[in-house]
Amino acid sequence: MMPRMPGTPVTVAAADLRVALARVLPAVSRDRKESLLQCVLVEARRDLVRLVATDRHRLVVAEMGAHGAGDADAVIRAPVRASALEGIDLEPDGRLGIALDDDRLVIGDQRVDVVAGDFPDYERFLAADARTRSLTVERAALLHAIEGGDDEAPLRFRFTAGRLEVDEPPVPMAASYDGPSVEVLLDAGYAHDAVAAAAGPDVVLEASDERSPVVVRSPGNTSYTAIVMPVRRAEPRPDRRR
Repeated sequence: MMPRMPGTPVTVAAADLRVALARVLPAVSRDRKESLLQCVLVEARRDLVRLVATDRHRLVVAEMGAHGAGDADAVIRAPVRASALEGIDLEPDGRLGIALDDDRLVIGDQRVDVVAGDFPDYERFLAADARTRSLTVERAALLHAIEGGDDEAPLRFRFTAGRLEVDEPPVPMAASYDGPSVEVLLDAGYAHDAVAAAAGPDVVLEASDERSPVVVRSPGNTSYTAIVMPVRRAEPRPDRRR
């Protein structure tokens, strides 16, 4: 059961919250039958605020540092309609308080309704897999390769020694990788969103096999994680309409 904590347990920088929302909102489901997947999960701890969104084809987690009282356990776990968060005014700089007041999440001086129900157990997808192989590649080069592909068809990603190959025929690019070959198909739009939202000049891709999710991270930066489910060759293209 979600805690009811009056007052302001944590504060965050408005600029950090703007970045985090921009990262997670594209992953919110547009399926009206999936009420909780139309939400962003807001988790607040003493020193960390985490936003989570998923449409089952992808999962995005964005984190930011926070200041607050209490212990390190979660003090807020609240699914909030994405449409309500899209309307939050985050223009002022400085810090904003985040608190739970009855059935509403208070962000600064603005209140949004909390949706009843249990958000999916996303943390199991963040657990490390011993079979996972990690590759580091230049983010701009990868985005260029993705944008040059056919948006109507899945893109093939192939990890191979010293390089990453994208699309068919392959567009090769230099990469830091020395493991066995790994090949996976990803939806082009989802892959683009995941890579574009990463920070810094390089991006880390983690994969184990063609049936397992691909994890996208920023090297040396734990504030962003995107997980993209693979596309099987016989599967129809996911509905990405927004």
